[in-house]
Amino acid sequence: MVGGNTLLVFESSDQLLTGSSHQMDYFQWNLTIGFAIVTAVLAESTGENPPNVRRASMASTVVLYLAGGQILLTAIMSAMCLPCPIMLSSSPAGSTTRPGVYVLVEDVCSVDGNCGQEFRKAIQNRYEASSEFRRMIAQLSWFGGGGSLLVAIGLTVIVEVAWDLNVMYALGKILHCCLAITLNRFC
Repeated sequence: MVGGNTLLVFESSDQLLTGSSHQMDYFQWNLTIGFAIVTAVLAESTGENPPNVRRASMASTVVLYLAGGQILLTAIMSAMCLPCPIMLSSSPAGSTTRPGVYVLVEDVCSVDGNCGQEFRKAIQNRYEASSEFRRMIAQLSWFGGGGSLLVAIGLTVIVEVAWDLNVMYALGKILHCCLAITLNRFC
């Protein structure tokens, strides 16, 4: 959440290319909303007596549903050349939707990577100029979004079907980490 602070500072180099000077980017909004949802899930599941371990173990899976669903939705909208209903980072509402991985890379590198508006302009120019780059971003979006949703669905099934709460809790907490390590190693 530290990166979002630079977005709200007047005349910051991390700001969006379009929009208000005091506007959070799409990633920052998602991070804030995702944090609130995970907090609500954990608070609700651990507030019961006894705590609902099944629901508590699903907190990180909620993030997979949230991120994967949005990445896959933007990939579908981009493939169908649909206009973007809202502003996605530097892409204004009404423009052709760009895949979710593009939005993530733009936001994370420009704010958290401290690359600023120069990076936003550079990736925008690269995306518009290179069909290979657009194809790569689209493939990453299909793989990332679809893979996240498949893992989330698998974890949900395992958590709901497992009879031993210790096994279920461990699987719900660590399987998505195994996926991240695997993707980091081989991609």
